[in-house]
Amino acid sequence: MTPNHMPKKRTTKKRTVKKRAVRDAALGGIGGAATGVGTAAGAMAGVGAFGTASTGTAIGTLSGAAAHSATLAWFGGGAMAAGGSGVAVGTAVLTGGGAVVAVGAGYGIYKLLAYYW
Repeated sequence: MTPNHMPKKRTTKKRTVKKRAVRDAALGGIGGAATGVGTAAGAMAGVGAFGTASTGTAIGTLSGAAAHSATLAWFGGGAMAAGGSGVAVGTAVLTGGGAVVAVGAGYGIYKLLAYYW
């Protein structure tokens, strides 16, 4: 075969990631995580201050494990004995809600940084 009929070598393009994109993604992740944690903590504090346990006792007057369980049961719709879904569902609601807020805030921070910074 002559050199004109030889198959051409395939060249692969090197994929590069811009440092700016990595920075924006990292800051978005950190900001989103902080927002999610703050939201969950604020929700716990708000229920602790104003919520009522299934026994009728204000959650703010409880302490320790009783306050923690009553708060999580509140998020779950009340204690299972009182017809609610209980602590397990309350935990899922609280962590799921925090995760949704974290993802949303992280994406928003990422897009803002990518656009403005």
